[in-house]
Amino acid sequence: LFVVVGIFYGALMVMLPSLATWLPQQLFFSVP
Repeated sequence: LFVVVGIFYGALMVMLPSLATWLPQQLFFSVP
């Protein structure tokens, strides 16, 4: 169980920076 949580937490830490850079770009380009 803790191994699954560790993998999920690691993946989340890897994905958060890319989401933090991708989401503002999507929001910025969607505004006319």
